[in-house]
Amino acid sequence: MRPRPAGTRVIIMRACDTRRHRHRLHGLRRRLRAVLHRMVQEEALADPIGFAEDVGELCDAAAAVQTQEDAVLRRQCILDEIHEVEAALERIQRGTYGRCERCGGPIGQSRMRAVPFTRFCLGCEQELERPGVSERIVEAAG
Repeated sequence: MRPRPAGTRVIIMRACDTRRHRHRLHGLRRRLRAVLHRMVQEEALADPIGFAEDVGELCDAAAAVQTQEDAVLRRQCILDEIHEVEAALERIQRGTYGRCERCGGPIGQSRMRAVPFTRFCLGCEQELERPGVSERIVEAAG
């Protein structure tokens, strides 16, 4: 983090920008929860995988298992994104939304518009995505 003169405060984002991002995040969370709810309902209606008695049924069962595994992965991705959105809403409450969690600098407005729940500025995100870099900050749940 860059040093700043004593007694000064860095304003990360204007209030109107914060309200707009909060509104977007609430809408995104609502849409993600609806998708998750729909997925759970569809899975509940799906035929259970039974015991295969011949090769054709075995292939069908294998395809059904793969479909279920894909659904679990999609559901986990949605749950992860909901968590990130909720963490962003918490950062808005704390007044740290729009500040990179790694370097402390501001996150660019274009990046905030593209990924409203981002925790890192573009430079830090690119650094963290490099092979071998494993210092990614994980927010504590709860």
